Amino acid sequence: MTTARSKALAVGLVVTLSAALIGIGVFLVGSEQRLWKGRTTFFLHFARTNGLQESATVSLDGVAVGKVAAMRFPQDPSAHYVEVEIHVSNEVLPRMRSDSTARIQTYGLLGDKYIELTSGAPEAEPLAPDSLITAIDPVDYEAIFGRSGDIVADAIEVTALLKEVLSEINRGEGVLGRLVRDRELGAQLARDVASTADHLESASRSVDELVAQVRAGKGNLGELVAGEARVSSILENLDTASQDARSFVDKLNAGDGTIPRLVNDKQFADETLGDVARASSSIAEVAAQVRSGNGTLGKLVYDPKLYDDAERWLGGGSSGPGGFWRLLGKTFTFFLPPFPTRQAEDQPAETAPAPR
Repeated sequence: MTTARSKALAVGLVVTLSAALIGIGVFLVGSEQRLWKGRTTFFLHFARTNGLQESATVSLDGVAVGKVAAMRFPQDPSAHYVEVEIHVSNEVLPRMRSDSTARIQTYGLLGDKYIELTSGAPEAEPLAPDSLITAIDPVDYEAIFGRSGDIVADAIEVTALLKEVLSEINRGEGVLGRLVRDRELGAQLARDVASTADHLESASRSVDELVAQVRAGKGNLGELVAGEARVSSILENLDTASQDARSFVDKLNAGDGTIPRLVNDKQFADETLGDVARASSSIAEVAAQVRSGNGTLGKLVYDPKLYDDAERWLGGGSSGPGGFWRLLGKTFTFFLPPFPTRQAEDQPAETAPAPR
C-alpha cells in the first residue's frame, strides 16, 4: 500500500512539475512574441509579395513589433494587388503616423522575408486602427536574375571589343595608338592644345574688354545700351516708319492711286504697260535715226556743214545774211541820240569748232 501511494505521489509530482514547466515555457514564449500585450490591426497593399509568409515578423525601425496575420487577394478580380493584414503592438502606436511606409525586406540575401515599417513625423496625423499604410513594392529580383544571361552576353561582347581596342592601341594603330607610340606626336598635340587654350584665353579677354566698353557706353553698341534717350528716339522713329508703312499699305488695300490700279485693274495695267512699251520703241527708233544721221536732228548732230551754214546765216561774216541784221541796227541808231562810247581793243573772234 505504501508502495502504491509512493508511486502515485511520484507520478503526481512529475505531472505537476511538467505542467509548471510547460506553463512557464508558454509564458516565456508569449512574452517574447508579445502575446500578452494589446495589438492593433493595419493593412498593406503590395503588387507582389516576393515570398512573404503569414506569421512573418513586422519590425519598426529594426525592432520587432508584430506579425503578419493574413495574406489574401481582394474580392474584385480586376484589382491587381495582395492585401496583407498585420498586427502591431500598441506600445508603438504613437510612432505610427500617416507618413509611415512599409516595405518587404530580407534577412540577408537569401533569408526569410519580413515587413519593415518606418516611423512617421511627430507633426503628422496618427494612424487610426485598421488604416491602410503606404506600401512600397519590392524589387523583382527574379526578373533581374532572369535577364542575367543577356547581361553576361553583353559583358562578354563589351570585353571583346575592349580587348580589340587595346590591341590596336598596343600596335600603334589609330589616333590613340599613335599618341601612345609616337612621343613626338604626343608632344606636338600637347603644344597644339596649349596654343588653343592660349587663343581661347585671349579671345575671352577680348570679349571681356568688349563687354566692359559696352557697359561704359563706348562705341555704337555701347551708346545703344547706355544711351536710353537715343534708344527711345530710334524706337520712336521706327514706330513712325511703321505707321507710315501701315498707312501706305492701307491705301494700297483701299485701291487709292495709280499703283493699286496697276495691281488690281488688269486691263488698266495692260494698257499702261503697252503705252510704255510703244513709247520706248518710238524713242529707240528716233535714237537709231539720229545715230545714223538721218533727219534734221541727225544732220544737226553729225553734219558739220549744216552747222557752218547756220552760223553764217545768223551772225556770220560780211558775205552772209548776218549783214542784214547789222544794217537794221544802224538804221535804228540813226534816230537815237548818240551815247558816249569807250574805245575797245580789237580782239580776234574765236571760231567755235564744228561738232564732229
